Amino acid sequence: MQYRFLVLDLDGTLTNSQKVITPRTKEVLIRAQEKGICLVLASGRPTHGIVHLAEELELNKYGGYILAFNGGELIDSKNNEIVFEQGLDKNDIKTVYNAAKKLN
Repeated sequence: MQYRFLVLDLDGTLTNSQKVITPRTKEVLIRAQEKGICLVLASGRPTHGIVHLAEELELNKYGGYILAFNGGELIDSKNNEIVFEQGLDKNDIKTVYNAAKKLN
């Protein structure tokens, strides 16, 4: 089976306990991209918390993606365009906020 995409969680998967990509991991992932595998960095973090890792892995050069906000936003690293975006409706935010406030 040939893989086309490699989707990686960040903390404790892509990065070590210091939240750093090790040189060996970086080398392997760059080689994978050179062979045509598309990397997707997936996290609950907001986009700005992932961009530096995407830059380090040269996703813009190879055409990878950033999947941020627990899947709420997908960014094409080649051109920084939002491919997909889905957030909570304002009424849902209000409901969640009120429930959290009630539960202290």
